[in-house]
Amino acid sequence: MSFSKMTKTLAFGGLISFLMGLPLLQAKEMNFPAADFAKAKALLCTPEHVESLKAIGKTCNRESFSGQAEDLNGDGKVEWLLYGPSGECGAHGNCPLTLLKKEGQKWTLLSSEPCTEDGCLTWANGLYSEVLKSSHNGYRDLLMASDSGSFFWVKEVFEWNGKQYRRNNGATTFFLYDSDKDKLVQVTKERRDQCSKEGKQCL
Repeated sequence: MSFSKMTKTLAFGGLISFLMGLPLLQAKEMNFPAADFAKAKALLCTPEHVESLKAIGKTCNRESFSGQAEDLNGDGKVEWLLYGPSGECGAHGNCPLTLLKKEGQKWTLLSSEPCTEDGCLTWANGLYSEVLKSSHNGYRDLLMASDSGSFFWVKEVFEWNGKQYRRNNGATTFFLYDSDKDKLVQVTKERRDQCSKEGKQCL
């Protein structure tokens, strides 16, 4: 695919994503049950989210989140990875990410303390993200994708350190999106950067 064709498709795809204002989802995404959302709403619709959404005329509700239910620690109970609210997602579907676990009848944040440093898991794109079979400190690793321009993707591995999911800096992979085959093609960082900056070494 030529770079000019890639650029036109990129612009169109970005516009559609922006107009929709919704996260891009993988096939196994699920809706967080209404009863559970009611119990977890204070964790998902924080005052900061509510105020930010109010400024653009949107609200924080169950429909503004997409999610994935996975048993991350093998205890037979699912944890939830929730992307949203959609009004705060980027034009390419990268969204705030909240991880919840259930304790008794209550939902709580998976992380026992806030993580604000570089390498924390706070944003991701549900499309192409997945839970891995490998694990650290009792929790399965997460392979989280992010879209930096429709054709330029990054996947990062996050590992549980006992308190938070932190990025494994040595496990980042880079991809170009092949629109003809509708799939990501793994490339080196150098090739990805050259395609992005110079329009060379693209697919």
